[in-house]
Parts: sequence; C-alpha cells; structure tokens
Amino acid sequence: MGQCSTDLPGQRRRRCKLVESVRLERKRGFVPGGGITFHRGRPDTLDRHQPHQNQIRHGCGRGESDRRKISPPGWSMMKVPRTRRELLTPKGRARLGGVNGGGGGVRLPFGTPISFPGDSIIANGFSLTTNRAWETVRGWHVWANALANSPFRLMGKSNAGVGGNTSAQLLARYDTDVIAFNPGAAHIHIGINDLLAATASATTLANITAMIAKNRAIGAFTFVNKMLPYGSTALPMNGPQIALWEATNNGIAAMAADDVVVLDFEPVIGNMDAAHTMKDGYSGDSPQLHPNQTAAYLMAKVVRDAYLAHSIPGENLFTTNNDPANFAANGFLTGTTGTVSGATGQVATGWTGAGAAAGGATVAYSKVARSDGFGEWQQIAVSGTYTGTGKIARISRAIPVTGLLSTGDVVQIGCEIQVDATQTAVSSFRAGFTQGADSVYAFAGNNTDPVQEAWSGVIMSVPFAITATPTTVSVELGILLKDTATTDACAASVRFGRYQIEKLASLN
Repeated sequence: MGQCSTDLPGQRRRRCKLVESVRLERKRGFVPGGGITFHRGRPDTLDRHQPHQNQIRHGCGRGESDRRKISPPGWSMMKVPRTRRELLTPKGRARLGGVNGGGGGVRLPFGTPISFPGDSIIANGFSLTTNRAWETVRGWHVWANALANSPFRLMGKSNAGVGGNTSAQLLARYDTDVIAFNPGAAHIHIGINDLLAATASATTLANITAMIAKNRAIGAFTFVNKMLPYGSTALPMNGPQIALWEATNNGIAAMAADDVVVLDFEPVIGNMDAAHTMKDGYSGDSPQLHPNQTAAYLMAKVVRDAYLAHSIPGENLFTTNNDPANFAANGFLTGTTGTVSGATGQVATGWTGAGAAAGGATVAYSKVARSDGFGEWQQIAVSGTYTGTGKIARISRAIPVTGLLSTGDVVQIGCEIQVDATQTAVSSFRAGFTQGADSVYAFAGNNTDPVQEAWSGVIMSVPFAITATPTTVSVELGILLKDTATTDACAASVRFGRYQIEKLASLN
C-alpha cells in the first residue's frame, strides 16, 4: 500500500493506501504492471522493493496498526488519463455475479472523480444552491459512496441529474454536464421518463449507448442502472409498459462490458412479480416511483459492492490530528474536557455538547477508544421523547478562520461514522459546516423512514465555494430528529471520528 499527500500550498491533500504494488513515475498515463501514476515534478521511480521513509498505515484506519515504509512524502495522486484502464486483478477474472454484471477486473484509482448523470432519482440525492451544498439520505449514490468509504471523489458538478429528464434530454446535455468535467467514472440512471412517454426501447437504448461511447472517448468507466421497479400491487404498470420496461432493461443488461458495470435493483426493492412493482413502503409516491431512504439504502448496498469491486482501497481523511490543512481543530475528537450542558457524559476537548437542541430528548455523550491511532470515537446517544422541528443531538464548535478562508475558496467536509441498528424518529446522521448564509452538510435530510440496520462508512460532502469571507465557521456532528408537532419517542446511537474541513484547489 502507498500513502500519498501533496505539500503544494492550496492544493488538495490526498492520502491513498493502495493494495497493489505501487509504481511512481513522472510520466502521465497508463502504467503497466498494476501501477498507478503519481507526480511531484521529478522522475523518481518506486516499487515495493524500494522502500522510502514514509509510514503507510494499513487497513484504511479501521483496527489495523501495522505500518510499512513505501512512498516518499509529498507525492500526490493525479488523475490517470483514461485512454485505457489497468487491469489490477489476474487476467481472466470471472465477471461479477448476482445483481452486478460487467466490469471485468478493472479497478480505478482511489479518488477517481465521478459524475452522476440522470433524472430526478439522481437529483434527489443533492440539494445544491448558491449558499447550500447538501447531500440527502434519499440519494442511493450518496449512501453507496459512504458505505464504500468514499472511494470516488465528488465534484461540484457531480450532480448531473435533472428531474423529468428522458434519455434524449440527458444525451443532449451530456457533453456540457458530464464530459466537460472530465470524470474518471460516470454512473448513469435514466429511462423511467422514456417509459412514461412510451418511447420505444430501441431509442432509449441507443441514447444510453451513445452516453457510454462518450465516456469511452475520454477513458471514463461506466456504471449504468437498469430501471427500478415501478408501481405497486394496487397500481401496477399496464401491459404495454411492462413489455417496454422488460425490453429496455434487457437491453441495458446486454451493455455489460469490461468498462461497463450494469446494476439491477429489482431483487432488493421489487416484489419480483410479473408487473415488476416496487415493494410497498419503499417510496412516498403513488404509484411508487422515487425511492425513499430505506430503498436508497438497500440500493446503495448493491452499488457499494460494485464500487468496492472496481476501486482501489484508499484513505481520504487526515491521518494526523490538527493537521495544518484541516480547519477542524481536534478533528480526531480526542480528550474529555469539552463542555456539556443539558446532557450527560463526556465530549471531546474543544467541542460542546448541548442537549437543549434536542427538543426535550435525553442526550448522552461518551468517548469510545479506538486502536488504529486515529484519535477517539465521539459517541452521541438520544432517547426518551421530544417535540419540535430542526431538533438535533449534536456536538459543535466555532473555529476562527480569519485570513484562512476567503470568498470563492472551495471547502469539503468529511468524517468517519458508525451507526447502531436501533433508530427511532431519526431524520439523518450528519456532519455540517456553516458560516453566514452558507451551509454544507454530508447526509442532510428530513426523512421519516430511518434505516433499521447498523452501518458505517466515510461521509464526504460535495465541494462548495464560500460566498463571503468568514472570520468564524461553525461545525457540528449529530443526530437530526424528524420534525414533529406532537411528542414523539426517539432512539439512536452514533459514533463520529476524524472530522475534517479541507480547502480544495477547485470545485471539480
């Protein structure tokens, strides 16, 4: 494995841990033999038989503490020109089974930028305005990247979803909204609006094929979803729609190739009936069309497996506490001398836990040890009853940034998260950053269908350009409760680790 970072001022710091042998070269381009191209302006060449003085942590920061000296300090991973992709697994590897198809043995460099072109089922995963960059828990793609420990880099223009789009409309804007940003991967979700307009499957398939061709022209890897189950037992598709749905999805399935992975979600959110209906309770629509949080999570586990199969494991969070490039002081959440009010327990040094923001719920804070050297876990638990809107059990702090951040600077937040299974009245678990009118949230949302399953991952926000020069920014980690006008029961427990605010070189 190799770990990489850049020491160039104002540049994004990348930390990567590679599971294959690593070869560093000055030359951009494809590196044969399982290598990844890096650069630092000098032609050093390195592999695992030529150790350098830089400690690399194994295990992606989760329970393993062994180290190996591999890559020289100061190296940064650059985007590999994708005229062809390296096959890092043995030649002849079997194609993925189950709900995934295609992709061969291709594995993309950790941090490959990704675009999500599609319709409202893509767009619903983001809430992006001039002053707001939120990822929402209705986004299957948001969940998937998090569950896979965020192997793909979100760009400011990663959201290429437009509500109501047909495949023809998406194709018409594909160059402008996708190709122009030179992603290393594109995950396409389109087709349902073609079906609702009774567009011939041949037309839809030709449009998707054209999108894949555009991806290939820049060397980008493609993930493409089959259409979701649609309708319900009470309101199913009619006969012509069923035939069109089947013809289109069969055609999409046939697109699987070494650089194309096809994903099918009917086995996880569908009734698997002749009408291809969605399971009841997995959508707020009638008939059922857009997945809710529960469905998005189930879809995300399918996507996670595909992302993990086709990306190299790596590290995108800081590996030392109080790194100068991390604006979140004590991002490792160490110590126990933080302030606690209206709640019980211990909060990380420099942070504040205020139970009053939880609308009457009982809030308990605690510190949980970790053995990987990356600080401590900050646990937040909520129980009892509450009432009101915008209620949250959280820790927060104000960070002075005078002279550090200016109008137009691009920031991204991220952290590790572990969530326990029991969740009642939870809207979302989120990491946040606010200053003035600006707000950036990873995993924002106001859903009433929390996922009843333990999960963990790395949540990263969409990059965001600050609209006014700040003197102070406010940050928070917490459990957002669903809005209610009555007195409701609530229950949840979450642990946060390695929170960061990072300044990037650009939005994309």
